[in-house]
Amino acid sequence: MSKNINLGGSRIAMAAINLTLGNRKKFQNHGTLQALRSPQVAALIAEMNPINAKNQNRLSIIQGQATPQARVQLNYRPQVEASVDTSRTVATGANPVGATSLNVDYNLHREFKLTYRTVDLLALEAEAEKYLEQVNAGSLSVNMPGFQLLSDMGDQTMRKIDSVFASSNTAALNAVIGAVGGNKLIGNTAPDNAAVPNVKGFKADGSIHLDLHDWFANLQTVHSFEGKPIVIGGLKALNWFNRKGIVSAASLGYDYAKAYDLLDVEFYYDPLVDTLSGQDHIIVLDPGAACLETIMEHQSIISLPKVANTTYGTVSVSVAQTGAPTFTLDMDLRVREDDSTAYPSWTITPSMKFGVFTRPAGFHKGYDGWDTVTGIFRAKITNAT
Repeated sequence: MSKNINLGGSRIAMAAINLTLGNRKKFQNHGTLQALRSPQVAALIAEMNPINAKNQNRLSIIQGQATPQARVQLNYRPQVEASVDTSRTVATGANPVGATSLNVDYNLHREFKLTYRTVDLLALEAEAEKYLEQVNAGSLSVNMPGFQLLSDMGDQTMRKIDSVFASSNTAALNAVIGAVGGNKLIGNTAPDNAAVPNVKGFKADGSIHLDLHDWFANLQTVHSFEGKPIVIGGLKALNWFNRKGIVSAASLGYDYAKAYDLLDVEFYYDPLVDTLSGQDHIIVLDPGAACLETIMEHQSIISLPKVANTTYGTVSVSVAQTGAPTFTLDMDLRVREDDSTAYPSWTITPSMKFGVFTRPAGFHKGYDGWDTVTGIFRAKITNAT
């Protein structure tokens, strides 16, 4: 069978332009996804990883569900307040306190479908395919046994994947906001200590206010952070972090550069914070307080490479973000071949099933106000008058 290949200049030029600096695909700022995949929480992600959990007999499938839903069990041992004697006595002590278990369910799912008809495959051009393969090199990696994913199919996937990440980012941010706990800077009693404090971030002349710097440092010390605070915020927070190290005439007398060198904070820009949490809000995570992990159902639940007309595989997608490291998420991929019509078609479905861990209140201690602390905090950046 022969077909006419259209190697028109405009088609090739469009693909070639996509290879140049500034003309690659641009994704939304998925700051919450990035924060929950921070290198600081790599060990926690490993504990949540379904493959690791399966090897340690911590992975189960929830019974009574219409579709398989995975659950990973995590265990933790909070510190316990003791009754302290001031003299040597002979008496019965408290019994040992066992570990507390926490279940993380992989119950969040996002996917989209792309169907190629026979006529669509006939329209693919060999030269354009080569360019598209270069366009997505390093961003898309597919493992699909027995099925050759054409470069155009991969490019179509990358052109739509932003919507999957955006929806997942919203779900993740809602989970984090729902897990905000007590702040011992405010007090030890819930729910009052979960209020959103106003913290000055800018002076009246627009220069940086050190109150926010002090708030970060105090929050870190009072709650005994072991790593750098992970901060998620919108445009106002972005402005504050962008201006660190910039000294105005009104700032004479302060060594701002030194102050910011001492403050080590990991910041991720996410405009959704302004919408879902509140205007000019920031969310601060104690490293280890939250993370996100995907489950590869085609490895953990569906172990066969092909069933009937459907081939099962995986895909890794790397997303570059301005001013932040590129992050990668592993997803499932399935291709269903349909021969029910006169000409066959192929439906490609990338899918992402994931779970969000948030530290429960009282994880560290059950007393002295720690029974309200989750390690997730909020504040509102304000302007000094």
